[in-house]
Amino acid sequence: MRYSLDYEYLDSHGYRENNYVRRYNINPRFEFLGNNFHLEAYTSIQEYDGQVPGSIPLDFYKSDPEDSYQKGSYVDLTFVNLGLKT
Repeated sequence: MRYSLDYEYLDSHGYRENNYVRRYNINPRFEFLGNNFHLEAYTSIQEYDGQVPGSIPLDFYKSDPEDSYQKGSYVDLTFVNLGLKT
């Protein structure tokens, strides 16, 4: 039997308003070996949340390049992937 566990964390704050990303990713994997079989089970679980500033018109950018046209836009996602290989 073999196993592994990977973990990743990202936390980033951009220079514009309404702009950050926080992501967690965990990947457990198990492998079972026998005389007549080989089985792998793996999964990927991601939690993602953040804000996206969006594009701004050129005149907005010239007056304040850190401004955000889409204030209050928010992304909160969870992904779960499962796999099985024989």
